[in-house]
Amino acid sequence: MNAVDISKPRFKANPYPFYAKLRAEHPVFPVKLPDGQTAWLITRYEDALSALKDRRFSKDKLNAGQKQPWTPAFFRPLSRNMLDVDDPDHARLRGLVHKAFTPKMVENMRQRVESLTKELLDAVQPRLVGQNDRAEACEIGIKTVGDLRSLDLARLERPFRPLRLAHV
Repeated sequence: MNAVDISKPRFKANPYPFYAKLRAEHPVFPVKLPDGQTAWLITRYEDALSALKDRRFSKDKLNAGQKQPWTPAFFRPLSRNMLDVDDPDHARLRGLVHKAFTPKMVENMRQRVESLTKELLDAVQPRLVGQNDRAEACEIGIKTVGDLRSLDLARLERPFRPLRLAHV
């Protein structure tokens, strides 16, 4: 199978046939990361679940023997998070947040997330017709979690302003 750059707009416009072919013919497929490293894309649910439960695999770069990549100072507190650590740290952090993300709580957040999404898409539309703006996508998550924790969102916005401007 030929290499495909999944970051290109042409690919993003319709990735579904490519992923269907991977699931059928190449369920575990090597991909190049932006930093040149090779990663493995696992395309079938059962295979991904098996890999996630297998302690021989690691999401945590430190456990995988890799050095922590350079990170801007304002992102460093976020560089070690629940999504990027292995057990037992992952289980400990997941235990702290699981009650906020029960099916009932997620359903209760639906209207607010939909409202935020519309607000941010309306703000982006005049600038970025046909493009994704990662900063605004990130903002949806930040504002949603901020709502859960009753955080002062005006204070949270300041550190993310450089990120937003970089993507305009």
